[in-house]
Amino acid sequence: YNGENIARMTEKTSKYSSLQAREKMLQLATALVEKKAEDTVIIDLSGIESFADGIILASATSLRHAKGLAVQIMQ
Repeated sequence: YNGENIARMTEKTSKYSSLQAREKMLQLATALVEKKAEDTVIIDLSGIESFADGIILASATSLRHAKGLAVQIMQ
């Protein structure tokens, strides 16, 4: 992923009910992309579910990579 893909993710998250939630989702997705996560996608759940504004999905290349991504997100 590059800046162009991040821009597309930004456009797709424009429906989020809260600007703060949208910004956090973009920060997390960007962190995943920077750590070489693959197939990073933001799914908008606003207006569909009350427990979350969205979900971020990403793939890792190995178990070690997945653990590294999890540590990055938790920080």
